[in-house]
Amino acid sequence: MVDFVPPKRGFFKPLYSAVALQPQLISEDEIATFIANDRDLEGKINFYLEKILDKNFTVRPLLSTATFHLQTTDRKSGFVCDLVNEGFGTNQLVYILAKVLRKDQKVICIEEPEIHLHPHAIAKMVDAFVDIAVKLKKKIVVSTHSEHLLITLLSNVAKKTITPEQVNLYYVHKDVDETKIEKQTVDENGQIKGGLKSFYDAELDQLRNFLGVSS
Repeated sequence: MVDFVPPKRGFFKPLYSAVALQPQLISEDEIATFIANDRDLEGKINFYLEKILDKNFTVRPLLSTATFHLQTTDRKSGFVCDLVNEGFGTNQLVYILAKVLRKDQKVICIEEPEIHLHPHAIAKMVDAFVDIAVKLKKKIVVSTHSEHLLITLLSNVAKKTITPEQVNLYYVHKDVDETKIEKQTVDENGQIKGGLKSFYDAELDQLRNFLGVSS
């Protein structure tokens, strides 16, 4: 099965109740219900959220009711927080991880997962995606504008965590009145043949201005 994760998804309620599930699990209520009914999935989300943000994740039912909380715990301070009160990046990560870690999903398409995340968290997230793809034999298709995401992916190739054959990289750009998709060749050192110059142009221009150097 193929699943799609659009940008800007998260959990925005303090309490959830179980709802009927559709195959694609689109709404936050469906995702919350799915997590609450699958302890293995809850454990895997907790495992990877700890790796990415150093936070634990739990589903906490309210006694004598049919409702439950989604909660996080900061591992450094022990502070417990309802997921609804976390930053959007944390909310979005739990939503994404729930989709990616579903046992019956082999191909997951994610649009701009880096939104609302610090560069350090983006790097940790990519490492988690690589780990999930390799260990659980999944294909994760990501569209991005983030150089941090791309560099981390390429560094995984350089570190031999994954091989160039396990990475398919495409550069999409507009050429007058048509959109072009160009496959990029990645070598064993994580280098892109010919580079991705235009991907970094804006940042390089700002860096030159900041340092007062010429091109």
